[in-house]
Amino acid sequence: MKNTHPGAEALRSASLFLDRQLSAGRRVKGALHLPGAIGGTTLTWDTSHPDVVGPDGRVRRPDAGSPPIEVTLTAGAAGMRNAHVVTVPPLPSPEPLFGYLLVHFVESREDGGEQIFFSLSDGDDPLRWRRMNRGRPMLISEEGTGALRDPHIVRSPEGDRFFIVATDLHVHTTDWADAVRSGSRHIEIWRSDDLLEWGEQRHVLVSGEAAGMTWAPEAIWDDTADAYFVHWTSCLYESADRTQVPHSKILGAYTRDFWHFSEPHVWIDPDLGPSLAGAGLLDATIARTADGYVRFVKGEVAGDLDELGRPLGDVFAEAAPTLDTPAKQWERIGSALTFRATGGHRPYEGPLIFRRNSGDGWLMFADHFGPDFQGYVPFANADVTTDAWRCVPAAETDIPPNTKHGAVLPLRVSEYERLAGTEFPT
Repeated sequence: MKNTHPGAEALRSASLFLDRQLSAGRRVKGALHLPGAIGGTTLTWDTSHPDVVGPDGRVRRPDAGSPPIEVTLTAGAAGMRNAHVVTVPPLPSPEPLFGYLLVHFVESREDGGEQIFFSLSDGDDPLRWRRMNRGRPMLISEEGTGALRDPHIVRSPEGDRFFIVATDLHVHTTDWADAVRSGSRHIEIWRSDDLLEWGEQRHVLVSGEAAGMTWAPEAIWDDTADAYFVHWTSCLYESADRTQVPHSKILGAYTRDFWHFSEPHVWIDPDLGPSLAGAGLLDATIARTADGYVRFVKGEVAGDLDELGRPLGDVFAEAAPTLDTPAKQWERIGSALTFRATGGHRPYEGPLIFRRNSGDGWLMFADHFGPDFQGYVPFANADVTTDAWRCVPAAETDIPPNTKHGAVLPLRVSEYERLAGTEFPT
């Protein structure tokens, strides 16, 4: 007979929420989402080691080389209690960086193009790449539209867990206007402990009913919030018929487990940003610096014109000490970045930013699109907080054509060796 006690269902759901966040062996590798209420029933959490796993879900793993710690988490609801024994492993040992993983999609109308591909750098050279898995997709969507674009990979702050987020969009079967007005409001998510096994796909609703689409999601750990900040591009409509043409904005929300997200908020608004021309924004990405953050966004900055005097849609950059700095307080540090670096306008979007493993400067890959070329073009800069970007000569690069809109993950030596020596399954 089913238990109808008011706390029974809440405890069952709490157990499911917790289990979803654990790695193999019931290991806790990062901050947890411990809900305070489920279905109107209040939940409390007690912990046998609050200095390791707090009742608020904060996790402090033992130092590298220390033994793992067993923790009992006890959920309470309406007078009932349920204990969960978990193991908190030590932090991974420090390793030098070597090599890079590029997670991306391929612009192709053929089957398999709009899915997630992995490319690995040629040794520690971030300008030369080879497709993995014999050029076939690594992750294929079985949810939503059945296609994936704009993947982004993030490493956990502890260093030994990874998440991929991606756009749920099938461009080659969808009219662009329809995709903007009534596209998917979900993002597609995977988790891995080793960059090889990625577990089940998560099809997670993140945008509200006013959003026309949810494009180009990215994630970054925010130490202040003790959670991941996830941001994406959406158009927000004011009426159900969606006949108006709103500017696209960058929305954001917080999560710890990539299942449960805070209420999304507008993070970058083209109507509120300093000297933006009022057109829509796309494809934000973030670089962490010693003094805070630099965000790169595709949009129109007032006064930036192309060679024919038309408003120039290009990548601009802004800096701030924290991710939640109000929009008008972000400092503009550069605009029309690809236009100036190439000496003339060619259409670029979907920038990604990463620092060289050697620490010797930064690279921006910008997604060039058009009938003459499709794919990434690298730009280099010694200091990400300046606008001194230069286009890397084609002779110095080797990026397979149609490699599009993704993210680069700098690797540790053991990670590169594991990826380089593995033949991936189909």
